Parts: sequence; structure tokens; C-alpha cells
Amino acid sequence: MTRTLHTDKIKLEKYALVLRSLQHDLSDAAAKSNESVKLNITDLKELDYHGITALICHRQLPSHVRISDELKSTLKKRTPLMVANESLRNRELEVLFSALDRAKLTNFIVFKGGALAHTIYEHSWDRARTDTDILIDQAELTLFSAVVEKLGYSRLFAIKGNYVSYQCTFGKNLIGSATINIDVHWRISNRQTLANAYSLADLTLEGQQLTNFLTNPIIPSFVDSLLIACLHRLGHHHTEERLTWLYDIHLLSAKLNPEDWKVFVRKAQLKQLTSISLNALDTAISYFSTSIPHQVLEELNINAAKYEPSRIFLNRKASALSLFISDVKAVKGLNGKLGFIFETFFPSPDYVRKKMRTKSTVKAYGLRATQGIKRWFSTH
Repeated sequence: MTRTLHTDKIKLEKYALVLRSLQHDLSDAAAKSNESVKLNITDLKELDYHGITALICHRQLPSHVRISDELKSTLKKRTPLMVANESLRNRELEVLFSALDRAKLTNFIVFKGGALAHTIYEHSWDRARTDTDILIDQAELTLFSAVVEKLGYSRLFAIKGNYVSYQCTFGKNLIGSATINIDVHWRISNRQTLANAYSLADLTLEGQQLTNFLTNPIIPSFVDSLLIACLHRLGHHHTEERLTWLYDIHLLSAKLNPEDWKVFVRKAQLKQLTSISLNALDTAISYFSTSIPHQVLEELNINAAKYEPSRIFLNRKASALSLFISDVKAVKGLNGKLGFIFETFFPSPDYVRKKMRTKSTVKAYGLRATQGIKRWFSTH
């Protein structure tokens, strides 16, 4: 389900209130202020979209959050399925990490939702996600592919190129309807403006071990995870606002001590991410009353006034064309810029034919051009 910021802000506030009720200090305050919310079965689709269904499935919510009997019944049935699917995925990840270890392929980082689920949430299945993100050295992609394919994974259909994509996905069917997807990245983002914000070496240097698995894979520090969460929210999904991303930011913020916040501000400045970081923190505050040191917000605000290429993502209505131009500017060297432009307009014929569902190459490129023109000049 694809959404834009035209999603009713009242609904966002409604579901944010439900999440705030999970925090005892805020839930008491909400109850005293007579704030109340009622959830019906019709809310389930929205709860799923925002990735927060699991968070309320098994918890005793305060009296000011009322759930209809029909929704309660549905959530009760879903809970064991969510737990079982998470158990299957974690078991499969254990197999994957062990196989990578045996192949001497240990230079990788587990990041985003897959790392956060095991570190900042009470239960890993509380954090909804469709894949596990892994950052690797591009030079090891062939070896990585061989390892996962031997385990029964298949590479999923997606655009390929030296510039238009820095990731690929491997999927595998598990028991029943359960599946697992491994999203493999060799840069932190497909957006040229953000692609070099972090390298594998950067994250490894200050990373921490994920002790939930036998091989203890490395995940980013909480400081780096917070910056990545801010980057991902706007840089990868600038037309959407999902509460799960903001809740990640809320929970990560609680993990930082005063020294961590100093490092966060310094890195945001160095990586020219102050504007999108400030926006993410301000938004988390507005929905969850997230506790952020006043000095942090002040320092970010001062630096946010300066020009940063990433600032374009603050414009939620930015057209695809303006984002493309920003990416072209960010690519280094004339050859790189030309390569990026060519791959954007002329991806491989096989890809275009399959994407456009036609055997005719000419027709496929024509259909893609028509769709692209409409998308590029539209604002959301």
C-alpha cells in the first residue's frame, strides 16, 4: 500500500496517541487530559501500513485506548502467527549468518529495522519489517550471492546498474506462507545525494555486536542508527510518513547519553544531514513527546540554516525531476554523471520488457518514457 502525505494528519495523531499510551508516564498524562481513542476493525489496514499492529497485539492498553471486540479478536488470532513467523525468520537468519561466517564473509553490517528490532524493542517481532537489510563490500557481492543461493534464496527482479541501484534483494519461502527477504546494499542509499553518507568502514569502526545470534554480527552504534533512521525517513520515502520510522527515532533517542548527542550533532554537521535530522527529531517530538536535549536542537537549527544537498528532501512535494537533478549533481565526475543519466533513461532491455510486461523492446521503452514523464513532472 503506497501512501503520500495527503494521508489524514488526524489519523496519524490518533495512532501516535495509541503508541504514546505504551509509555506509562505519557499514558497517565493522556488519561488525565481526557484524550481518548477508539480503534475499530476498519483501522487495521492503517495500523498495518504504519507498522504498529504488533506493538498493540499483546499489550494491556490503558482505559483511554478502547479497542472494538472485532479488532481484539483479530489481533488475538494474529499474535501467535506474528511470533511464529518471527521465530522462523530468526532461525533462518542464524543459518545465514553461520553460512557467511564459514565462507569467511564477515565484513558486513546488519542495519535499519533488522538491527533495531533486536536492540530497542521489547520483542523483535514488535518491529514490523519486510526484509533484513545488510550492508556489504561490493567486491564481495558475488561471494555473498553464491552463499545465499546455496541456501535456497533467489535474487528478486529489480533494476540493475552501476549508478541507478546500489542494492539487490534475495528471497526465500519458509514454512507455510512465511517468507524471508535479505536486502543487500553496497551503499547506504540509492539516492546519489545520500549514497556516500556512510561507508561500511564507517559503521564497522563504531559498531556493536548483535548478541542475539551465535556469530554476533555487527550492527551500527545507536548514534549512527539514529542518523540512518533520519536519513532513511526522508531520503528514501520523502512522500510518506510512517509512524514506525518515527517510533524508531523516538526509541533510539532514548538510548543516547549526553556524549552520544554531541557525537550525533557533529556527525550530522560533517555529513550535511542537519536539516533532515532536525526535521525528524522535531516530528518525533510532535507525535511522541520525544525527549531531546534543548542544546542539540539549537545546534542543529543553527547548522540547518546553511545549504546542504540533502535539504531537498524536506520538500515533500519535490518532483521526481528535481530529485533526479539533485542526484546528477551529487555524482562525481563527468563519466559518472553521464553513466547515471544513461542508466536512468535506458536500463537494460530485459528489465524494461519485463517491467512493462511486453515482448516488444520499442514498446517497452515507449511505455516507460510515458510513465516517467507523468511521474517526473508531478508533485505529490
